[in-house]
Amino acid sequence: MDSQSLPSTTPAEKLSFTATIAHILRTGGLAAFWRGLGPALVLVANPVLQYAVFEQLKNALVARRQKARGGKFSGALLFDLDFFVLGALSKLGEPLYILASVVRGATRTSD
Repeated sequence: MDSQSLPSTTPAEKLSFTATIAHILRTGGLAAFWRGLGPALVLVANPVLQYAVFEQLKNALVARRQKARGGKFSGALLFDLDFFVLGALSKLGEPLYILASVVRGATRTSD
């Protein structure tokens, strides 16, 4: 919905919150409130996967360092460079996500 489809108002007379909701309901119906939700949810998938990979790598590194120290905790197990490298490694999966979405799209169009 763009600003041109709103009722004409002068800058001094803006629509109230409830008037805006009523206008959206009149012009687009209830579904207008959820327009764009699908693409937004798709865009959420990549950061979720990246976070999951980061956490798995971090947990594996912490377990490895704890095992190397004999299970004794003495100070920090992870340092700034560790977080940088873990973040960079978790980003490496991004081309795979892109490739998978391209393959899915190609499969859908060929059906």
